[in-house]
Amino acid sequence: MLNCSALDSVYSLRRRELRQSINYLYSQKGLPVNVGEQMYLTVLNVITSMLWGGTVKGEERASVGDEFRHVVTEMAELVSIPNLSDFYPGLAWFDFQGVVRR
Repeated sequence: MLNCSALDSVYSLRRRELRQSINYLYSQKGLPVNVGEQMYLTVLNVITSMLWGGTVKGEERASVGDEFRHVVTEMAELVSIPNLSDFYPGLAWFDFQGVVRR
């Protein structure tokens, strides 16, 4: 997905999303803007357009971005927790730490 020819083939998608982000930032001049969040949403839109051919627009964009960020954070948290059942497979049925449930 990230080889040179694949990135060249989606140049127009990346360019379009970046232009939309710049237009948004320009329209918000004089107002406080969370630039980190806007860049996150831009990257999210580029990735989704590369994978699925579509992006999220309007008010839905921020809510989907927040939800996606929350899911990714939760997944990273779950992966980083040492699970007892990984070391003692016989204890997996009990799910002492609630990792399977989450």
